Amino acid sequence: SGKDTANVYMYITSKQAAVLIEASSTKSNAVEFRTMIHKNGMMKTIKVQSIALEANTRTDMTSEHGYHLTLVGLKAPLKPGKQVPLALKFEQADKSFVTVDVKAEIRPARKSR
Repeated sequence: SGKDTANVYMYITSKQAAVLIEASSTKSNAVEFRTMIHKNGMMKTIKVQSIALEANTRTDMTSEHGYHLTLVGLKAPLKPGKQVPLALKFEQADKSFVTVDVKAEIRPARKSR
């Protein structure tokens, strides 16, 4: 409540090398790919254009300190126990494209430490 962004954490496994190049959701104005870097002794969130996936390797996107998705410009508050639809677009090793529809479970935000 009161936030206009929400992070999405997940694991992704692809049978072939692929690159996550785009994501969208009907619940937000945009979906960004983000990660964290150390810069001048500080952690900084940065936006990345894509996320590479190795074949048959689980990509861990479950931490705000690593790759994750951020829903930007939420159209309404998200309610725990409901789901957010996501469309994930991948460019596969053979240069073809595939879009996968998934649903992310909404969980209460973790308290900052």
